[in-house]
Amino acid sequence: QGAEARAPVTLDVRRQQLIGVRTALVERTDLTPTLRAVGTVRYNETRLTDVNLKLEGWIRELFVDFTGQFIAKDQPLFALYSPDLLTTQNEYLLALKTRDGLRQSQIADARESADRLVESARQRLELWDLAPEALRALDETRQPQTSVVFRSPAGGYVIEKQAVQGMHVTPGQTLYRIADLSSVWVEADVYEQEMPFVRLGDQAIVTLDAYPGERFTGRSIYIYPFVEERTRAVRVRFEFPNPDGRLRPGLYANVELRAPAGRGLTVPGNAVLETGRQQIVFVALGDGYFEPREVRVGRRLGERV
Repeated sequence: QGAEARAPVTLDVRRQQLIGVRTALVERTDLTPTLRAVGTVRYNETRLTDVNLKLEGWIRELFVDFTGQFIAKDQPLFALYSPDLLTTQNEYLLALKTRDGLRQSQIADARESADRLVESARQRLELWDLAPEALRALDETRQPQTSVVFRSPAGGYVIEKQAVQGMHVTPGQTLYRIADLSSVWVEADVYEQEMPFVRLGDQAIVTLDAYPGERFTGRSIYIYPFVEERTRAVRVRFEFPNPDGRLRPGLYANVELRAPAGRGLTVPGNAVLETGRQQIVFVALGDGYFEPREVRVGRRLGERV
């Protein structure tokens, strides 16, 4: 069960030449490896927006009418006719009229009750995402709007569109999906033996066949908690700023990652003898005298360990 016995070896020059003995220097080397992986540009999931409604109605007019269109935040999307919305507008206007009529009332409870009715109706309209300018128009004109314009809650590109003019919509139904591409993800597969070199926050360089000679800089933000059994790789997610929109989701990307690991002693990989229970190198002490020495191998850097 113990370590195998190893004895020094003496070889004269002729024998060394016959059996092809070569020696190499032990070097103190920078242990910063460069990892390379192939990945794909993805949407930044934290910058996706689903546009839906909290009430039932019909789309009377469509302002954003094709997939891929770029829209700004608060840009009009569609005008909606909703019986529920029209009824609540009338309730709000009636509450406003009642409150105005009771302003001079000497009965405090009546004034407070009127204020609560106004606030309740207004809150329902706000919870249905009625735009502030639509509420101001109600306050100023005291006229209900038969169709109300709904605006985009976020800016970006329309990547999914279900809305069609004249369409009947229900609460929770997805009408648009909007992607903000000012920041994107690149997901790449790193082999399991290279995982000790990958850390969150490390800088990564990406090159793409679409833009020869250009380099984009980002950082690692997430390491998946499992290994793909088929490829024996771990997926790593990198985040890249994309102010000009050139990193388009779906593009293949070549990822280069450098992981500083200090300095350490290295030898050629074929200088290490693996016995199954030990790792041995032979130290040349001069005059053909070689001494076996047990070592513990760490990282592998190309042809050196």
